[in-house]
Amino acid sequence: MAFTLYAPAKINLYLKVLSQRQDGYHNILSLMQMIGLYDTLTFEEEGSRIRLEVKNGVVPADHSNLIIRAARMLQKRAKSTHQISRGVRITLEKNIPVSAGLGGGSSDAAATLVGLNRLWSLHLSRRVLSDMGGVVGSDVPFFFYGPTAWVSGKGERVSHIASLLRGFVVLVNDGLPVATASVYHQI
Repeated sequence: MAFTLYAPAKINLYLKVLSQRQDGYHNILSLMQMIGLYDTLTFEEEGSRIRLEVKNGVVPADHSNLIIRAARMLQKRAKSTHQISRGVRITLEKNIPVSAGLGGGSSDAAATLVGLNRLWSLHLSRRVLSDMGGVVGSDVPFFFYGPTAWVSGKGERVSHIASLLRGFVVLVNDGLPVATASVYHQI
């Protein structure tokens, strides 16, 4: 059985970096909104290992990819709590620009947790998946509670609100990647 999920991009309608934390992250206050730009992830059970195929090759398919990190974390939990040892082949079609502040990697990680929860019939709650996602990346929890939400802490506290946007948003990508961590460290 194979199925496909769409992982949306997000924009920050408001972002305030409040302070640096002891753990090296920053406390933030942000109003985030999902937008109609998506990566596509296809899941198919396969043996007992995790394999990622990237169709257009713009991101690595190794342990540095948040998809692999999220999948391994959930696989480890499934082995220990459900006595399940399954694998997956995930095919990623990357459409969200990389290092553009649009949360593509975080959204992909959230979609991976949702997809594997479904594929492996784990029946974990959105809260459990969101908490696991927060270990993988600071923006991941937002993608469990959008499309619009206030986000605080390092990104783990998410308060869903009614959508604010009606109509269109125009995004311009100059093609120059900027790592979020480097932006935060300049503040």
